[in-house]
Amino acid sequence: MSLKNFILTLLLANLSFTIVHSHPQCEEYSGVVYTDECVKHDKWKWQYKKGWYRHEEVVCTEYTCKNLGCDHNFAKPLCPVTCGNCTNVVDIVNSTSSFSWFVKFLCVADLVNLLEGPDHFTVFVPTNEAFENLSDTILDNYLDALWIEHLRSLLLHHILSGWASSDYLYNIDGLHLRSIGGNIIEASIDPLRVNDAEILTENITAINGILHVVDNVLLPTSALMSVADYTTDPSRDYTTSEFARFIELAGITDLFSSLDPLGAITVFVPTNQAFRQIVGVVDESNKTAVRDLIEHHVIRGITLLRDITDGLEVMAGNSEILEFSNVNKNIRINDDATLIQADILVTNGVIHLIDHVLTPTNLCRDTNKTYKGYTCKDMASSKYKRSLCYHSTNCPRTCGQC
Repeated sequence: MSLKNFILTLLLANLSFTIVHSHPQCEEYSGVVYTDECVKHDKWKWQYKKGWYRHEEVVCTEYTCKNLGCDHNFAKPLCPVTCGNCTNVVDIVNSTSSFSWFVKFLCVADLVNLLEGPDHFTVFVPTNEAFENLSDTILDNYLDALWIEHLRSLLLHHILSGWASSDYLYNIDGLHLRSIGGNIIEASIDPLRVNDAEILTENITAINGILHVVDNVLLPTSALMSVADYTTDPSRDYTTSEFARFIELAGITDLFSSLDPLGAITVFVPTNQAFRQIVGVVDESNKTAVRDLIEHHVIRGITLLRDITDGLEVMAGNSEILEFSNVNKNIRINDDATLIQADILVTNGVIHLIDHVLTPTNLCRDTNKTYKGYTCKDMASSKYKRSLCYHSTNCPRTCGQC
């Protein structure tokens, strides 16, 4: 090694490199920030033909960021560089070793830019110990790209829009706050808590928000409810209870209650109204037929709305193909059912609500039975077809129930 290269290597080894974040908030106000109380002074002036005369002059002391004291409450936001107020939310959590899990998850979920930006947030930051109280399986899943939206849902459940200091949280016992993830957080006092988490450290301020350290991870719906839990929840008695009933008839509720043994699943859940349209098409006493119907609405893995492209074909749980069309974000399945609510995240996957039941091929056959002397063929050509189909359950294909 030449002497020149040796000296260069030695210099590099002794230099410390610091990454400096560029914060849009960290710009000093260029003009007069504050004007002190003005004082009147008598001053003598000379003017031609008038001679000396007394003149009253008002003197106001003007302060800029260069000479303003940072103890003024308006100094920090206007003079952040001078007053050392350029630390944002990400800077704070990144500089604290006990928040390393939170930082890691922010990076994986691509939420760092959100908390570095100009918008103001309140963030409930769980300690590493809080995250480690979750099972290893849950932690591993959150680091898996398959579960990225569930991780985002979890983190956004810890963030409120705007400032919520401890004084504000203490104001009302049972105060309801909506996280930017859309779920409700309840604050309680004595001691100060949010949901089941106690606030250990209050009011850590940053230029773009305020942080509270909590001793438990706040869990949103996506981390609390499985497919079975969601469809049987009393609040959804009028929307998804029929799907839950069919799962129970098939004797497979356990398959929809946890990750085992199916793993992550995507379920297209018909509404109760959709099931009323096929009354009698499925023999509810036939477990095999009911199970086939349910499995026709399930695909393996997590398929979100953004993943559904026009012409997509995916094999359902009963080994039949589901065909998707996506025209102007109007998603249809098998040219029949339409997505009416998408991306409902649950512990074992994702739910999409649809407006029609997807009927498997083996259930969509006209029978040879008649209704009031009419065969299915007779119904097809009858001017009373609509009325006959309303009462008959023997001709699903003829009556357009497939």
